[in-house]
Amino acid sequence: MQFLQIIGPVLWIALALLVGKTGKKEGAVAYAMSGFFVFMAVWYALNNYFGFKMFEGVLGVVFKVLLGVFAVLVLAVWMYHRRGKK
Repeated sequence: MQFLQIIGPVLWIALALLVGKTGKKEGAVAYAMSGFFVFMAVWYALNNYFGFKMFEGVLGVVFKVLLGVFAVLVLAVWMYHRRGKK
């Protein structure tokens, strides 16, 4: 197994913890991003450690759709949060 396949989910969890810790300061955007990073960690862990084919076939399409949903959600929360500060 390559190095990034082993360390990848660990890095996603580290990002989730880091962004989650700044959540009190940044608000809902940080919590949404933290949730996204946890999702990525679980998805990559299932693919790398447990041998599930998470990026092939239907699961690959589901992954791409969920990435799009998270991107739209985070953008919407950020825009709402930014508009509230004015």
